[in-house]
Amino acid sequence: MSALHARLVVSTGAARHMARNETIFDQDDRSDRFFKLIAGTVRLCRHLPSGRRQIVEFAMPGDLIGLVDNPYQTLAAEAVTPATVIGFSRDGLEHSASGEPALRSDICVLYLEKLRDTQRHVCLLGHSSAKQRLAAFLLRMADRLVPRPDGSFELPMPRLDVADHLGLTIETVSRAVGALKKDGLVCSTAAQRFILCDTAALRALVSEA
Repeated sequence: MSALHARLVVSTGAARHMARNETIFDQDDRSDRFFKLIAGTVRLCRHLPSGRRQIVEFAMPGDLIGLVDNPYQTLAAEAVTPATVIGFSRDGLEHSASGEPALRSDICVLYLEKLRDTQRHVCLLGHSSAKQRLAAFLLRMADRLVPRPDGSFELPMPRLDVADHLGLTIETVSRAVGALKKDGLVCSTAAQRFILCDTAALRALVSEA
């Protein structure tokens, strides 16, 4: 158990239950609190002045959201599905970290991992085709979601969310799904349910980007 996880277990507070599409915190809110996602899926996104949004990432159970090295939140957190979160004081965590090198190290690692993931996503959006973007997304979701008995996994987010995450339109996402099916790389037994038929080929497709 990491020092960060151990600290959060000790200081666990009351759970909050969020309805679908309910905002947990908004961009530009003060970041004096952060949250651990216990159940459900949450999208972390930025709403642009044009009215559009960019979904930066999806949080899954066990993830920490809103823990940023900034006095204000840079992203909004919204429940994709009904979700349960537990809130923590950022000041309290930082105070504890000042006297615990292992805890401070874990927090630094978390910040670096988030930066790395953001950089990887930006590169994916800037240097890949729609089919490559979707392939990378499905590979990541297959690693994070619990598979069904038949080996398939079901995306908890609607296709519009997938499109806003990948910088595509819903129509382009649908065409990309069709292209991956035609190539025999994935098959779909329902609108949001997928089986990766050739993981090696999907990884090779993504690496070309």
